[in-house]
Amino acid sequence: MDIENIKQFFSGKYEFIKLLGRGGFAEVHLALDKMLERKVAIKILLPQHASDPDIVKRFIREARLYAKLEHPNLINIYETGIAEGTAFIVMKYVKGENLKTFIQKDVKTRLSLAPGVIDALSGAMNYIHEKGIIHRDIKPANIILEDGGDNIYLADFGIARSVSSQTMTQTGSIMGTPYYISPEQIKGGVVDQRSDIYALGATLYELVTGKPVFSADSSVEILYKHVNSEPEQIGKVTPEISKRLKYIITRCLEKNPDKRFQSAIEISETISGRKNGSITKYLNSIESGRKNGKKRIAFVFLSLIIIPLIAFLIYKNTIKSGTEISKDMQNNITRPDIISNIKKDADEVPEKLIERKDSGVTELEEIKTVNSGSPEKTSVIKKDKLPLRKDQETEKSKKNRVVPTEKKIVKSISDKPGILRFSSFPPADIYWNGLKLGDTTQIFKKEFPPGKYKFTFKIEGYMSMEKEISVEPGREISAHHRFSPYGFLTITARPFAGFFINDKDHGENPIFEKKISVGKYYIKAVKKGYTTEERVIVIENMKKSNISFSLKKEDKK
Repeated sequence: MDIENIKQFFSGKYEFIKLLGRGGFAEVHLALDKMLERKVAIKILLPQHASDPDIVKRFIREARLYAKLEHPNLINIYETGIAEGTAFIVMKYVKGENLKTFIQKDVKTRLSLAPGVIDALSGAMNYIHEKGIIHRDIKPANIILEDGGDNIYLADFGIARSVSSQTMTQTGSIMGTPYYISPEQIKGGVVDQRSDIYALGATLYELVTGKPVFSADSSVEILYKHVNSEPEQIGKVTPEISKRLKYIITRCLEKNPDKRFQSAIEISETISGRKNGSITKYLNSIESGRKNGKKRIAFVFLSLIIIPLIAFLIYKNTIKSGTEISKDMQNNITRPDIISNIKKDADEVPEKLIERKDSGVTELEEIKTVNSGSPEKTSVIKKDKLPLRKDQETEKSKKNRVVPTEKKIVKSISDKPGILRFSSFPPADIYWNGLKLGDTTQIFKKEFPPGKYKFTFKIEGYMSMEKEISVEPGREISAHHRFSPYGFLTITARPFAGFFINDKDHGENPIFEKKISVGKYYIKAVKKGYTTEERVIVIENMKKSNISFSLKKEDKK
């Protein structure tokens, strides 16, 4: 059923005025409630998604979550349902702009709005978190400003979840927008209220600086930065920012959830001034950590590049001049504290080549030292024996020769991305987090940071498949799927009943055009107080099948 038919269906109750906006799954219309004489916003699922049970379920779940909530910074829901097979939500109409468009304004205007945004959102977040709901998609586009920011609303609960929901602890499931998603969710960890707090921090960072926390050419790179990189310092981008705002945003963006605010009420208390104690101390510790990080980088550079270079130049000059290096100079080049520091920053210490002399031959021994550096943990590998030259002058120069330590650094493999090799039969489109990566008409490869990911393999005429794959550092892994054909199954019952397909419980609501693999199925309709009915149905490729049950009340005799 198309949108125009929906308008016709509602014509007795609502008068449609104009289209307010359209997203990937639904569009929102401004309408007039004729009976109550008030403007409302009607969110209607797009026709192409109306037959997808997963999308319909998500849409209805949003309405049910909204309907349970009453807070001044959340939009009220008036009505929800399914009209002629299409889901809809009727909600309060908020006249204004979203925060995403507001961010285009000048920095002074943005900074003046920030405290109000923090106060409103922390209050709304604390309320829904106490109700056991995690929003999971807090971002500027989902924050509505009414009357220039006098009223601020948190909207769009389309991918919200209950804290107790099983999906909250599933690994590899990435839901949300890449610019605002928390590191633990990217890594497949547990998502709780602190993930919403990170998203709030990313939203506020963009509000005060005018740009996202991280930017890159692809979503994968952005997600990698959330886990591994530090954002540009807020004070450098926006020097006018207050200490309090800087503290709130920086702490919200801590990569470790335990270091963030542990609840939204803490944010509310901080912005209101009821909690002040740790602001200066925290910012000083952050700044101190950055300085120490810079010193460490400089020291590592000095240890691994400059000192070996100096040693090499001294050695080279000595060989040219034919003079012997003094013992003091040798000791200075190979001081234990320098070598110790080099060992700390390298995965494998340098190799040494040492000469041994015995009767008539010289052996070169390669000594590898284990990270502990202890003599007991060294292994000696004998190289090919080399004949000595008879030239006495050469023998003398060998005695005077000092062989420098070779500085060979091996980079840790844990920092390397892994490679996934995608293929399928028949060829299909590959999606990750809603983004199309490519198709398998030919095998293709992609690099990913180490971690767990879920990919969807899609092809018309076959059942889509979601695969969870672990990417390991520096390894190439195959991601392959062989498809099974599917058909469509619609099940209804009067009155509503619980449905079992091959003895698996599929809930109590009617099932609208569920995708199901080709084959034979046993369908059972169950309702307390009514007789149980069973049917057998054969699903054929790309064909629609319908089953309707009319349950009879049980005879109580």
